[in-house]
Amino acid sequence: MKRTALLVGILTVVVHLPTAVSTDADFVYDDTRFILLNPDVRDLRAPWDYLDPATAGPAGTGIYRPLRTLSFALDHALFGTDVRPWRIESVLLHGLAAALLAVMLATLTGSPAGAVIGGLVFGFHPATAEVSSWL
Repeated sequence: MKRTALLVGILTVVVHLPTAVSTDADFVYDDTRFILLNPDVRDLRAPWDYLDPATAGPAGTGIYRPLRTLSFALDHALFGTDVRPWRIESVLLHGLAAALLAVMLATLTGSPAGAVIGGLVFGFHPATAEVSSWL
């Protein structure tokens, strides 16, 4: 089961990593408003401060996602506005999610081959291209 998960995780990262580290990488779409223009991301505070609805998302958006805002604040503190480390982290987390799905499928079905197929479908599916294209 460990080898199945490792295989799925590594293959998922290998597929998405080239886009994440491309030379024309930049923040796109909602990244601008949720990261670059969000003052709550620029100033890292205590984790519980992000639970306040007034500081858990960009002002006026009505979006309350405290863990995402805290994660973005940590990333901003670590990486600044260089988008490549942000995207690499996103790809690695996606690889981890695909590997964990493979473990779950192997446990539920008892089929390592089915777990690999299910994990890779999740990891490679075109709907997950955003993992390496935007945050």
